[in-house]
Amino acid sequence: MRNAQAQRVLVYVPTAAPVPPHAYRFRGLLEGIDIDIAMSPHDNDLQVLTKVASRATVIIIPDEQQVKAIYPYPVNKLFPAFRTWLRQSQKFVHVKTIRTDLGGADIFVDGISRGWVVLSRSRFPT
Repeated sequence: MRNAQAQRVLVYVPTAAPVPPHAYRFRGLLEGIDIDIAMSPHDNDLQVLTKVASRATVIIIPDEQQVKAIYPYPVNKLFPAFRTWLRQSQKFVHVKTIRTDLGGADIFVDGISRGWVVLSRSRFPT
């Protein structure tokens, strides 16, 4: 580990795609970041997703194309509504979309705990 005391981050990956969630944990260990992983592939209730997401620092959600390429977990059907909830949230900021040959994934971060004020869905440091 690079740091004597690792930073602790909760990454919420509702399903095991596009990257196996524990790959993030192993990479975090190399970077000195203690990553906890939360998943809910078998949930079919949007309220469960939003409750878990509310505790997360980072949320990674596959796009529609990626969802077609992965196992049909029940949670996959909730992604359009969950994505809408994230985009309307005052807490989370969409920071990046990562593209692969099989589709992409959107990455949202907790902008409030990072000291960002969300105005017009842009990021401004406070």
